[in-house]
Amino acid sequence: MYRAYSEKTEKNRTERKAMRAETLNIVDEIRQAITLLRRHL
Repeated sequence: MYRAYSEKTEKNRTERKAMRAETLNIVDEIRQAITLLRRHL
């Protein structure tokens, strides 16, 4: 039972890290878009 819990917990951590990385990429793209918009205004 502990092992199954541990594997599930590790999977959740991995998924959270992947989601965080994806979120950071989106934030970076938004920052770049804002920078470009500011240059054109």
